[in-house]
Amino acid sequence: MQIAIDLAAELGVTTRTVYEYREKIIQRGKTELSARDLEERRSEFLERLRGHCRAALDAGKHGPAAAMLNLEQRIVGLDQPPPKQDDEIAALDRPQLLRELAQDLSAEELRQIAALKDGGEG
Repeated sequence: MQIAIDLAAELGVTTRTVYEYREKIIQRGKTELSARDLEERRSEFLERLRGHCRAALDAGKHGPAAAMLNLEQRIVGLDQPPPKQDDEIAALDRPQLLRELAQDLSAEELRQIAALKDGGEG
């Protein structure tokens, strides 16, 4: 509140005007952020992060560099297990394959499959 009062006095406007400007700035920022592509923002962030990581390594700051590498790993998804490859699925026997499918399907989808087996259309 005091900042708004000080700013209003400095600019020769009311505090209400300061808050209206503040709201306009916030709304403009939201519009600009939502208009930009997430992948583009992620790419720009990663580039800045990598620059900071290089600077940390050059300065011998291995702890912060490791933290930044960990953050990069999370951003790009390397901290997640890789998706199953087709050759892994092909190696499954029938019961294993059915268990895998059952984990990924909803109860309704399983009922539709059962209906297909019984001659229905799902």
